[in-house]
Amino acid sequence: MDDLVISALEQPLGGSAARDVWDVCAPRLAPALEDDDREPLLQSLEEVARSAALTGGRSVGDLLEGFAEGCLAVRRALALRPGAHGGERLARLTVVERDGASRLATGFAAGLEETIGRLRCQSEERSPWDPASGAIRVAESLEALAVEVDRCRRTALSLGVLGLALADEPGATACVRTKGTEVLHAVSRALRGHVRRYDGVGRTADGDFLVVFPDVSRRSLDAIADRLRREVVVELGRDKGCVVAAAHYDYVDVSALEVMAAIERRVATARAESEPTA
Repeated sequence: MDDLVISALEQPLGGSAARDVWDVCAPRLAPALEDDDREPLLQSLEEVARSAALTGGRSVGDLLEGFAEGCLAVRRALALRPGAHGGERLARLTVVERDGASRLATGFAAGLEETIGRLRCQSEERSPWDPASGAIRVAESLEALAVEVDRCRRTALSLGVLGLALADEPGATACVRTKGTEVLHAVSRALRGHVRRYDGVGRTADGDFLVVFPDVSRRSLDAIADRLRREVVVELGRDKGCVVAAAHYDYVDVSALEVMAAIERRVATARAESEPTA
């Protein structure tokens, strides 16, 4: 039986896709037809299709066509040499054709899903946006802050910076980065929805939120801080609390790193000394 199957599959087939399938799977076809032991063959077909999807070497249509070509070649060989159990083998081949096509499709879908997952991870890694919060990542926040510091210095504009931290309940010291993504996205949404288009919303190294306001007065910054605190509380519900700390520079004569460090210290102090607004 092995010789019959191998001989049939060694004949020239219609396309190279058939070779991609059967070079790997041919040794497992004879046991499937002789002893009805199909699972090793089906697993092999699934893995061939998964690998093809991962590498982009073949389409699922190519694989299905190549699989069908091999099955047809074996069917013709069995018909020419029916033997005592020819009918059983042909019946088993029909089952192999049906289940094998299904497992090729399953394997290809699994490979595509893995590929999509890998590409999504790569996209998130390269994106300036933090997927957990929807705000700009820490490194990009510092870079954006450096741009605003330099611009404000060159054009003699003032600069305001707010840091916002969350606590689950009054007196808690939990950092915002420990919250779930739903809460973080809610905070980011509240902040971005109530600042100017060119104001930046990002994250600090401590995991809190950072909002950068170029060309803003000290009085306006205080008013904005109060408004954003209220908006965050409304967005999260009154069982949540937050603290907001502000830093204002009439003339920016410090670096972005110094601004970031200053706001982180002020947020830490506000968290330690004040009851969060509930």
